Amino acid sequence: DFRSIRENHNFYIDKTAFIREWWESGDAVTLITRPRRFGKTVMANMLGAFLTKSAATKKLFAQLNIGRDAEAMQHINQYNVIYIDFSRISSNDYQSYIDNIAEVLKNDLHKAYPDVDYRAAGGVAEDLERITAATGERFIFIFDEWDAIFHAAFISEDDRKKYLLFLKDLLKDRVYVQLAYMTG
Repeated sequence: DFRSIRENHNFYIDKTAFIREWWESGDAVTLITRPRRFGKTVMANMLGAFLTKSAATKKLFAQLNIGRDAEAMQHINQYNVIYIDFSRISSNDYQSYIDNIAEVLKNDLHKAYPDVDYRAAGGVAEDLERITAATGERFIFIFDEWDAIFHAAFISEDDRKKYLLFLKDLLKDRVYVQLAYMTG
């Protein structure tokens, strides 16, 4: 998405200096809350594009502020990034929504790390723990619109509690979490 923004839009305000500021802050989890239309998704896409090792994006950042920062550029395309846009709701009930997210994530993890010994009934957090134990690799989580589910008409108060527990189980005190960046 960030590549599309850079290549197909005439107006782009370079906010790449944020990458270094965020990285150097030392915050394990960062939550960015701003009103709608204030660039949260663009920032999340930018961060993911810069950090992920699943895409070569050095040319994309070369002419931006961060591209002139040799120290910061050492981090480009060096990390495992799990990017989830929670606003893409394709179901009418909480359990289907969260099961779909978990299934897609598990499939991606199993494809990326086929040699890890997974437990058939294991959840996403367990799979990530096993990957880190087997490889030593950790993950940066980028969650865009983490709170979108709270605005869905089909979500009950009980579902909200389950969702918060899902996020807590996925991120809190987990060895596989290198950093987390969330917008909402």
